[in-house]
Amino acid sequence: AKRGRVGGIANPAGFIDDMGSLLVCAVRWGDAWSRFFDSYDKYEHSGTAEYLSIATQLFSRYQVRMDPEIYCACAAVALVEGSLRSCYADTNIARCALPYLLPNMSWLHHLTSGQFFANLLGLVPATN
Repeated sequence: AKRGRVGGIANPAGFIDDMGSLLVCAVRWGDAWSRFFDSYDKYEHSGTAEYLSIATQLFSRYQVRMDPEIYCACAAVALVEGSLRSCYADTNIARCALPYLLPNMSWLHHLTSGQFFANLLGLVPATN
């Protein structure tokens, strides 16, 4: 049975793959950057605001409702990052904070397959 607010997704596998790949690109250097950015330079210098924009496009494309709390939290981080970028041009809060939030990053490779994101959304039944 489908859980959560994602029951109406027409193509859950595509949404999981795209969002998982986008998350990987946001927190570490990912190979899928060309799926979301026109050039490597744009990818390398993108911040939270750009990722939020791409994520909202994906939510819209797959007709998934984004909780306002998620949008507000990302927008708040984007505002802080924008302020930091006025002093330090290449600031990326996600990449800066990740080592402190997740000291052991070895699990990040699961995001590329979408398995972690699928479990997060409740689209894949948890194994007992």
